[in-house]
Amino acid sequence: MSFTVALLKLGESLWPKPPRQYHVGALDDSTLAAVKARVRPILEELETLRQRCIGQIDFWAPLMILAGAFLAFVAGMIFEDGSMLAATIWGVFGGFIGWAGAYAGPALTYRRAYKESIIPHLTACFGDLDYRPAEEPDLKRLAKLGLVPGYGKTKIEDEIFGTYRGVGINIVEATLETGGKNSKVVFNGLLTELRLPGRFAGLTVVAKDGGVFGNTFREFVRTSGLERVRLEDPRFEDRYQVYSSDQIAARALLTPAVMERLMELDCHTEGDPPRLLAEGGTLRMALSKGKGVDLFEPPSIADPAHSGDMLVALSSDIESVLRLVDAVLDLTPMAQARTSVPVVGGAKAR
Repeated sequence: MSFTVALLKLGESLWPKPPRQYHVGALDDSTLAAVKARVRPILEELETLRQRCIGQIDFWAPLMILAGAFLAFVAGMIFEDGSMLAATIWGVFGGFIGWAGAYAGPALTYRRAYKESIIPHLTACFGDLDYRPAEEPDLKRLAKLGLVPGYGKTKIEDEIFGTYRGVGINIVEATLETGGKNSKVVFNGLLTELRLPGRFAGLTVVAKDGGVFGNTFREFVRTSGLERVRLEDPRFEDRYQVYSSDQIAARALLTPAVMERLMELDCHTEGDPPRLLAEGGTLRMALSKGKGVDLFEPPSIADPAHSGDMLVALSSDIESVLRLVDAVLDLTPMAQARTSVPVVGGAKAR
């Protein structure tokens, strides 16, 4: 067995991950069978790439572990006044860093290749949709507008884009952290952009009362002329704050049915409540998927490319994301007038 595979398997046995949660049935049997037949040659190519990446790690890991351990041990002797115990601890950490350095590049190469080769065949089963490594949205502006919390560190990974139920969409998976020594996650979820027919007059922001609205947003409100919108539903008023540059447009958007649906979505979304931004014919939402939840993950490089039922798991991830998009589309009458319920199946040829 490869040194790399043995080490990864040991790590998995010592620190097992919780089993991946997904449901069978995101794609019907005939569609799934067609996808499996189409991607079989791709999986064979990915398996060849996986073996090559493991070989690279096996070659460089012993050298980098020894180099990292030696350099860290020497540094420990210098900075810890010659203490052998302390220097040995430094050496252990240095060896680990050396291993991580040897592992990171090839593992990332394989991970990206798997996603970019396989996921587009699955997204195509749900509509005129495609997948790519995410193009980062203007997060600074979104934070300024109150759609996401203030942050210091970002991780932007996956993006599904195209047309769904007749509406242009972009869905970006994002993790935002405070940054710094004790960095913590402030948002782990999906940034959804829907390009809807017609135009939203002005700018309207909806977020949980006492939540995302920080000093940056309050300063933006003060300088941009946004005003607090008072709505008739006391339950909604207790849970959300609404600011807009157009009071009439904000009330036209936030009908009683929309407010009720947004509160229902709040109850069924893990983690932070949904946040909404309507501007210039575009509806954006920040939807939490819960801390620790990571979508669209390929199999470990320690496992064969065709291991498990990864196509089922990945298609389940895609469906779970599109369920949230369905909920967003159902929020606004402008979207409902132009959309219809999608039929899953019948993947387009690629």
